[in-house]
Amino acid sequence: MLLLPYENFFITSDLSKGEILERLKTLIYTENTFGIKFFNSSPNRSYTGEIDGSKFIIKRVIRNTNSFLPRISGKIERNKPGSDINIIMRLHNSVIIFMLLWCGFLGFGIIASNNTLGLNTETLIPLAMIGFMYVISMVGFKFESRKSKKDLIKLFEGKSVKKKSPETRGRYRK
Repeated sequence: MLLLPYENFFITSDLSKGEILERLKTLIYTENTFGIKFFNSSPNRSYTGEIDGSKFIIKRVIRNTNSFLPRISGKIERNKPGSDINIIMRLHNSVIIFMLLWCGFLGFGIIASNNTLGLNTETLIPLAMIGFMYVISMVGFKFESRKSKKDLIKLFEGKSVKKKSPETRGRYRK
């Protein structure tokens, strides 16, 4: 995905699948039914989410609001010396829908107001708004994704691997 903030990376660790799951359990807490959190509800845990078997979906707990906070999903797979964790960071679906609607309305405005093929003020303002939306989403996402990536690598005592090795090439396909 080139246009939307997205990251896919792998962490290899010498820890077993069970050890990784236990570490995850100490890192995250489950939100209430409506996602309401009270002050100091879980001061020692820096992520919220859920674990389902060998898969997990989490997000960082932050004090302020950031609509572009990555939603982190991962899948833990056993490997001979330890475990491989496939991590995908992406925006929440509602944020993606809002961005598509926002850009769609602005794009429609550009087409509707542009009687000529040249650039004019009526065209540049919506284009600048689309550009601003893109920049702010990328900066907000990358700022938080770097922190989460560092936290997860430290938690799993692993290292980040960008490309799959030849022996694990087909393993992560859905």
